[in-house]
Amino acid sequence: MAMTILKNGRTRLAFQFGRASALRSANDVIDQLQAQLDAERKQHAFDVAESEKQIAILLRDLMQAKYEIAQRNLVETFSKNGESINKTALAQHAADQTRHRGRNRRHRDSMSRRRSSISIQNWKQE
Repeated sequence: MAMTILKNGRTRLAFQFGRASALRSANDVIDQLQAQLDAERKQHAFDVAESEKQIAILLRDLMQAKYEIAQRNLVETFSKNGESINKTALAQHAADQTRHRGRNRRHRDSMSRRRSSISIQNWKQE
């Protein structure tokens, strides 16, 4: 709105006051929304952290259950074979299983890396 449309000084002052008042109101609303957004971000970060804690607890419980099942299966395997069960044999068997799993995982990971590098080389050649 051009100032020439306003007829006198009072009208012009009233217009300028109204415009300044509207700008202050808009700034106040923006400040409130910004504060609300910051609070919601903090709450979201807290909720995510709590969810991650719960997931970690559940994973721990799952691993504990898997360990107990594996122990029970091991005892059953030894008892079916008629072998005596002692802590040394259990520990040795667990160590063998762990080594075997680690070897398979390393082999699988190296094969995956090899496949990736081969596909990248093929892509570069095309």
